[in-house]
Amino acid sequence: MKSQKIILAVVIFTAFAFNLSFVFGVQDLLPEVNIAPDSPFYFLKNWREQINLFFTFGAKNKAEQYLHLAQVRFAEYKKMLEEGRIDLAEKTLKKYQDQLSHALSKYTEIKSSSVSGVVDELGQKIQDVIKNHRNILGNLSLETVKSNLGNYGISAVSKFLRGIRDEFQKIVGRNEEDNSDLITVILPEANGAISSPVKILGMVNAGWTVFEAVAGKVTIFDSNGKELGYARLDAKSDWMKPPTKFEASLIFNKSTTKTGELLFESDNPSGLPENLKTYRIPVEFAYNQAEKSKKIELYFYNKNKDKNTSCSSDAVLPVLRTVSISMTPIQDAIKILLQGKISEAEKQEGFTTEFPLAGFKLSSANLKDGVLTLKFDDPANKTTGGSCRVGLLWAQIEKTAKQFSGVDEVKFIPETLFQP
Repeated sequence: MKSQKIILAVVIFTAFAFNLSFVFGVQDLLPEVNIAPDSPFYFLKNWREQINLFFTFGAKNKAEQYLHLAQVRFAEYKKMLEEGRIDLAEKTLKKYQDQLSHALSKYTEIKSSSVSGVVDELGQKIQDVIKNHRNILGNLSLETVKSNLGNYGISAVSKFLRGIRDEFQKIVGRNEEDNSDLITVILPEANGAISSPVKILGMVNAGWTVFEAVAGKVTIFDSNGKELGYARLDAKSDWMKPPTKFEASLIFNKSTTKTGELLFESDNPSGLPENLKTYRIPVEFAYNQAEKSKKIELYFYNKNKDKNTSCSSDAVLPVLRTVSISMTPIQDAIKILLQGKISEAEKQEGFTTEFPLAGFKLSSANLKDGVLTLKFDDPANKTTGGSCRVGLLWAQIEKTAKQFSGVDEVKFIPETLFQP
């Protein structure tokens, strides 16, 4: 019995020591996911985390521990999305929200009773985590283009982070909405269409810190929270005598979303969060028609190119289509292919297809390590038939999918599809 107690004590100490280095300080990068939510040993990871929380004392340390756990959950959420485990991503997202909310709750608890330096340090960590996760969300939406998972959950996380950010601002004593009397943005107009570079003009009043002819900076984000660029707000009138005019030329990267926002931040030499004044305006991104659409290839069977009518996949050839740019290009291309729309001119050239098939539709797509897995619904078994027929149906989908970068192999689910 004594030996069992010793072993348990060693296990607890090891579990605590294992995570101790992560508790203090916010990492710029997400923690590595060694044990994911789909692992049979995931319960041990949760058990270790609960032990760490139990042996973490003090509101500040608890807040930092919850902040670290939120980082871990966010990394797991990202991994589950990339692997197409939507069910586990959804569960992990809920845990992430709970743990980040706990961190904010502990921060609220110590704000009125701790020295300012401790509160400021913790507040900066919370701000850094929120900003880091919002930036990762923007990159995550690009990664999910490759895996054709769409923007599942991204908007929900972004909305939650905005709520946490707003709640944090109330706690530290500043509210972005209250700063409309401190700053006037002349250009661009709220909800106006902008393109890069965009000219920024405005004016700030007393209460908005201007230091050494710098009125702060402006940062542009897309609607997923990804930072696209920033610029300094240069004072164009006497910065010692407000109101002070400012201007900037903001060059930014192309957005994958239709809308975004400009974040104006005052200069803040003190570095204290409560001294920072912020203001936001919504914007729309204006692109030319060429940027809104692109050409893709749909592959159909051309009987005139099939020597001896042998049902050769070599006779499955491309036709061009112009489509709107979207976050799910592979899915979009397959769905258009399944509509089976061929022009009269293409029919005259010999193109033909059996698509559309009644009830047959694409339900999901996942690209990982070069393998694209396409899941279809075929309630009426319309993909069965002779080897010639099913081979041509298969080839049309496979060739259409392989035009996209990163697709080396195509698999179909269920495996009973396209069977002679």
